[in-house]
Amino acid sequence: MYNGSNEETLNTKWIILVLVLALGIMSFSIMAKLISKTTYKRHTASMSSEWITEKKTRFADGYDWNAVEKLSMPKMEKSYIKGTLLKLTIEASIINGNPVIKSGAKLGVFVKFIDNLYKNPSNRDIPIYFALKMAEMNAKGSSSRAVEGYKALVMRKLKNLGLIRP
Repeated sequence: MYNGSNEETLNTKWIILVLVLALGIMSFSIMAKLISKTTYKRHTASMSSEWITEKKTRFADGYDWNAVEKLSMPKMEKSYIKGTLLKLTIEASIINGNPVIKSGAKLGVFVKFIDNLYKNPSNRDIPIYFALKMAEMNAKGSSSRAVEGYKALVMRKLKNLGLIRP
């Protein structure tokens, strides 16, 4: 039986990751369209223009996370959307071979941590993947100093790579 080379295995993982992310983006887009039918047009239009002008990264980040809060819908539906964003991020990290979540904490614990993280406007540029990693660190009992150190490292790296606009 042929197992393939490491490079072929890595390429396969990347292809699967891209397909999962594309599927996730499509499903999120479909959810957004369905949700927009239940929201007030005026509110959605003002939210979209603010969201586009403030957003500095090409990733799903705090601007996207906070945009969910601005939708006119029940809190339970907002939580469902946030949970779906986290599940897609977790699944993509698993397929990539580096699961972001290794603890047994409940999804609600991560949502609560990330809600608090993104309340601070200076944290909105942090991609959801890294916010999830910080939530995982917190759930495992890391000190707040360690979490803040990781956050500073992530922000510096994203800025150095030019992935966050100044």
